[in-house]
Amino acid sequence: MNKKKYNNENITQTLFTDDMFSGISFATIQADYPLSAADYMQLKNGWVSVHGWALNVGFATFGYALSIFPKIFSSFFGGSEVVNKGEWVTLGLGVVVVLALYLLGFFLPSDKKIIMKAISDHFKTTPKTRQPVRH
Repeated sequence: MNKKKYNNENITQTLFTDDMFSGISFATIQADYPLSAADYMQLKNGWVSVHGWALNVGFATFGYALSIFPKIFSSFFGGSEVVNKGEWVTLGLGVVVVLALYLLGFFLPSDKKIIMKAISDHFKTTPKTRQPVRH
């Protein structure tokens, strides 16, 4: 029968147990990404200017759509007010410009995308190792 607690004893034979505590655990460790202050600022303030323009034009288009909504509502439900072609063209052009700016911003390179790719590549390629650690 094995004792459950061993303190300051020489153990001369192999013990088979699942509940032995030696004061050491194992941790899976991976090298940190060396994030500089400049990288941090790029990530924090990383709005791509084209995305900013897309957002601004999108809000303007949404505001315009709200302003002609009573006409749209009236024209669909048999009212006397009708949305004219110029208003539809303006609304459609706003949507097209927003989509074009968004896609342009998506495909153009930016500092934020470059940093995020570098961080992703770092954690994909840096090996994970198991290290003993003391409590």
